[in-house]
Amino acid sequence: MSRDKPKDTKEWTVQLLLHIGQPGMAKEIEEWDVPRFPVNGHMIKEHAKDISALQIQYYALVPQFHFSSDGRQLGMLGQELRVLWVESDFKANAEELLKNIPELVEKIKENAPGKKSK
Repeated sequence: MSRDKPKDTKEWTVQLLLHIGQPGMAKEIEEWDVPRFPVNGHMIKEHAKDISALQIQYYALVPQFHFSSDGRQLGMLGQELRVLWVESDFKANAEELLKNIPELVEKIKENAPGKKSK
């Protein structure tokens, strides 16, 4: 998401609300500070470095799943962190979110395609 996208979306929403005759709601949206996700890809990548030993063990079991530090799994981690952030009502900071990475990696591994059930 670009830095301007939340601003553009907010402005578009305000204009729409004004157009449909909702000036009160438009004012609320205009005054609302859009929360910014406190984690970026570099932070996730740095915290995911600790996972390399786990990935080697898991890769032997499920060849199609490889936890790469720059691939689809980083995106999956980012999405899982966003879910936690939303569940915290947008209050969790980067440190609080990043401490969940080991648990989230295990969750991703459990849901990996080709994972054999016991």
